[in-house]
Amino acid sequence: MSTWFVEARLAWIKESVEIFGFINREHIQKKFGVSTPQASVDIREALARWPDLMSYDRSTKQYVNRTRNTWWRGYTTGASTIAVLWIAFTLFT
Repeated sequence: MSTWFVEARLAWIKESVEIFGFINREHIQKKFGVSTPQASVDIREALARWPDLMSYDRSTKQYVNRTRNTWWRGYTTGASTIAVLWIAFTLFT
């Protein structure tokens, strides 16, 4: 696969984490139509390029922005709140 596609995915990962504050493999899979292993490789590459950008949050099973104010995360435990965040994420990406 062309490195242009890899670079496009990595740029999108960085931008999504900076704007929305989180990302996971499923987001990459749906946006670009790649496999789960490829999405994992892309996340590892993003972590290698920008080590201070994000970290894995086991409770939400997402990579979250390390530098963003995440006061709202304490309020995202309900399924309806997560659904609203997912809808917002998919509409604006």
